[in-house]
Amino acid sequence: MSLYSYRSESRNPIISILIAVVTIAAIYFALKGLFWVLQWAAPVFLVATLILDSSVVIDYFKWLGALVQRSPLSGIVMGALSIVAYPIVAVFLFFKALIKRRLKKMMDAHQQPQYENRNIPQDEYIDYEEIKEEPIQQRGKTIKLRKDLDQDFV
Repeated sequence: MSLYSYRSESRNPIISILIAVVTIAAIYFALKGLFWVLQWAAPVFLVATLILDSSVVIDYFKWLGALVQRSPLSGIVMGALSIVAYPIVAVFLFFKALIKRRLKKMMDAHQQPQYENRNIPQDEYIDYEEIKEEPIQQRGKTIKLRKDLDQDFV
């Protein structure tokens, strides 16, 4: 005799179906409310996107045009979906412009020479220490180890 029964006679399948229907309805109404809020906020997101980086919006429409030329059916469907789901497209373009702006700032900061931050003149050379290397033989191969390391690597 097994300790656990896989069959439960006390549960009613109607309750499980009812819980599933209520859950799906709750998700539907939550998404409907979110879409309604985004519908009112979409013009603000679109204007903010144009202020941050107008090339994002222009590139999106260029992409749609190229898609229509390459595959007319897919291009028309994507154009129609862009019109129907314009709040989602506006939010997507806004976050794309934000990410593009932040990446551009990081790239600009990364491309600045390091000596600008340390007040070193550009024409002055920096002293460096030359590291001497010794070749060693291991299994017929010549391996160079740096003298300043305390441990050997195999």
